[in-house]
Amino acid sequence: MIVIDEAHLYLTDDTDHIINRLIREARKFGVGLLMASQAPSHFSDELLAGVAVRIVLGLDEFYWPVLTRKFGLDEKSLRYVVPRKRLIAQMKNAGELQSRVHWVNL
Repeated sequence: MIVIDEAHLYLTDDTDHIINRLIREARKFGVGLLMASQAPSHFSDELLAGVAVRIVLGLDEFYWPVLTRKFGLDEKSLRYVVPRKRLIAQMKNAGELQSRVHWVNL
């Protein structure tokens, strides 16, 4: 497992950049990649389309329109999230096109 906090500092449009290669190729070698950032706008639509698990922690309402567009979450779901108490996890199983939403109490 490779963990990249503040991932926006390392993301680039250069397809040959090592992070972009890891995103595309690490899974076939059994390597997991966890990337964290303060805002969903830091991740491209292309990157998010290839992600199997997305976790939403407490997030300012300013970012809700971005989450609605990129994650397909509605305002009711986003209101459920309480920092350090509840989160939303979206998981896409192999062969499925849609992600399943799970509300998690911590």
